[in-house]
Amino acid sequence: MDGTVCTYSGYDTDDIYMPNTGNGVNQYHVNALYNLMNRTYADVIIQPNPQANEQKACWQMAEKTKSSEQVIIIGDRGYGGMNLIEHLNRIENVDYLFRIKDHLWKEMRDLPMTSLDADITLKIRTTQTNADKDAFANGEAKWIPGRGKRTKLKSPAWDFETSCEIPVRIVHFKITDDSYETIATSLPRDVFSPALIRKMYFMRWGIETSFRELKYAIGLTSFHARKAKFIRQEILARIVMYNFCERIMAKAVIHVGKRKHTYQINYTMGFYICRLYFRGMNTDDPESEIARYILPVRPGRADRRKMIIKKGAVCFSYRVA
Repeated sequence: MDGTVCTYSGYDTDDIYMPNTGNGVNQYHVNALYNLMNRTYADVIIQPNPQANEQKACWQMAEKTKSSEQVIIIGDRGYGGMNLIEHLNRIENVDYLFRIKDHLWKEMRDLPMTSLDADITLKIRTTQTNADKDAFANGEAKWIPGRGKRTKLKSPAWDFETSCEIPVRIVHFKITDDSYETIATSLPRDVFSPALIRKMYFMRWGIETSFRELKYAIGLTSFHARKAKFIRQEILARIVMYNFCERIMAKAVIHVGKRKHTYQINYTMGFYICRLYFRGMNTDDPESEIARYILPVRPGRADRRKMIIKKGAVCFSYRVA
């Protein structure tokens, strides 16, 4: 589970997002539920970026899964909200695994920053009775705004009853010699060990690489339309094309022979071949053509994250000039 921003040049002012530079650009926030096992998008919710709410989109998509098999939602730091966690706790066959800040809640402050696997309980109150105030003062509970009887918040921080307890499993694991990662999860300890949780969290990077392919191989950074409803249509069309390409590439068989490394297909070339095949401009056997372009898999490599300056919209007239 993650989200990405799409910038477009359009007429609609309702979706406009004003960055700190003072120049307004239109942006949509695409919330995506991505299946890491078959490398396809299961669901998306598109929101105007000024009104983007990743946590709300997360539980809305989770409620629509209704799977008889276990679903594990993996998310980064933006998803560690108590309201979202309680929503997921109440959905059958859904578990979560979220990266959170080291001391996000008071209940975590006494936990040492070392490898550990512990349980905490978050006690929630939305009222402010004398008993609640005593609990707040003693650190036994926390208050967050909920749905009041007289005042109706547009976006309340809590959607459930007051006096609610949320059990959370906290896992710390080492990522470098002097730093640790903190995970909040609902996965049972007897089945999912800290080592397995560490491995599962690192699988989350698959959605980041999918966004890269979706934007630059499929073309989500450049739009033809200028009206908001047509931009949403183009976003959905590109996601469908991404799934179409991934299902074809999954059928490609790599013949590596006696080679030093394990190999995978070159996904950039794979998307290019699949798009030509869709247009009827390529061979009738795209799987064999895709299998010709391979790259070695080198696990364990790490690189400092490169922060890219936000780019403006690429208008259609500029691209066809």
